[in-house]
Amino acid sequence: MKGLVRPEIMAERLKRLQSLLDEQARAFNQNFIGRTLPVLFDRKGREPGQLLGRSPHNQSVYVAAAPRLYGQIVDVAVDTATKSALGGEIVTTETIAKRA
Repeated sequence: MKGLVRPEIMAERLKRLQSLLDEQARAFNQNFIGRTLPVLFDRKGREPGQLLGRSPHNQSVYVAAAPRLYGQIVDVAVDTATKSALGGEIVTTETIAKRA
């Protein structure tokens, strides 16, 4: 069945399909802004002091976090979204004791 569709038509169809998928992924991720999600941190992020994990929907989630949270499931308040990842801040009730 080779040759039924010209290469330039195949390339245009692929481009349109990829554009639609990107738009849908971005829209899906945008729906999570303002929500709090449990995230399993499983690797270091690109930036120093950053961890990367996965949401229950298998989205990449990056936050500034202590290395001790590696391997832990922690609540994250989502405040940014792209087509490929979510970003946010750790939600915690932990307090830091003041020095005397």
